[in-house]
Amino acid sequence: MSYELSYFSKGFHLCFHGDVSIDEINSANGAIQGHNEFDDHRYQLVDFLDADLSSVIEEDGEFPAVTDSVASQTTQLYVKVAFVVQESYAIDIVKSYVNYARQLVPKWHFGVFSSRASALRWVNNSSLASK
Repeated sequence: MSYELSYFSKGFHLCFHGDVSIDEINSANGAIQGHNEFDDHRYQLVDFLDADLSSVIEEDGEFPAVTDSVASQTTQLYVKVAFVVQESYAIDIVKSYVNYARQLVPKWHFGVFSSRASALRWVNNSSLASK
C-alpha cells in the first residue's frame, strides 16, 4: 500500500509515497468514501509530495471524479479537497482530476497547494474560495 489515511477534526488526511498507480489512488478514494465519518467530513487533504505519479495519465482523473460525484450526494454541502503537490507532472495530473471534478461535483471546492501548511490553512479557513 502506497498511502496512509487518517481522520481527525472532520477531515481526512491522505498521504501517498513512492510509486503510485491509478489503482492505488482509486483504492484510497474508496477507503475515504467507505469510512464511517465520510458523510460528515468537511475536508480532504491529499498529499502527493513524496509520490511518483509517472504511471498515471491525465485521463485517469475521470474515474475518481465520477465516483466522487456519486459519493458527494451523501456529504455535507461544502467539502474542501486540498492537494499538496510540487512536481510539475504531478501538478498536471492533479489539475486534470480537478477539472473533471469541478464539472461533476459542483458542491465541493478544490485547491492545489505546494505545501502542507498552506493546504491546512485553506481547509481550516471558513472561506470557500478555491485556489
